[in-house]
Amino acid sequence: MIALAVIAVGALGYVTSQISSLQNISTTMTRTLATLLIYDITARMQANSAEFWQGTSSGYLGTTPINVNANCYSTSGVYCTSNQMAFNDLYEWQGMVSSSFPAAMNAKGFVCLEAVPGTASLGTVGCTNAAVANNPLTFTIKIYWKSTPGGSYDQVQVGTVEAPMLRAATFPLSNPIPNQ
Repeated sequence: MIALAVIAVGALGYVTSQISSLQNISTTMTRTLATLLIYDITARMQANSAEFWQGTSSGYLGTTPINVNANCYSTSGVYCTSNQMAFNDLYEWQGMVSSSFPAAMNAKGFVCLEAVPGTASLGTVGCTNAAVANNPLTFTIKIYWKSTPGGSYDQVQVGTVEAPMLRAATFPLSNPIPNQ
């Protein structure tokens, strides 16, 4: 009887440690997913550097993206502007954020320009709308989600991206032959 009790307690301990491991793996997978989504919008923003440099008037700061712009995928010679591409990128990215997480997590993604880049508060979901005069070109990307269905937002992953450097390059118009 005592041996059976010892085995039962040991088995209970084993099961508890397995459940804890599964919860940690789930949390790690969710954070990895959020990081990959932050990399996705970062790459889109860097590829559209003309819009990136618009700072506070950038289409990436749109809180409510309009929709997919078919001209951004056109092969007929009609193309979208960098601002339209930013709205299109934001629309697609926010759709990926909401569809990549389980619906109960109610994940939301934001691109912000804030006075202190890379900060987030669980009390305020979204951008803090702080003064950006000191930081015109470092965007903060935030993804919030709920770890408990129906609960409050208690998880956030944050990344930053700086405006790509634009370098002036000069190229010779011709290669003169040196005098011999």
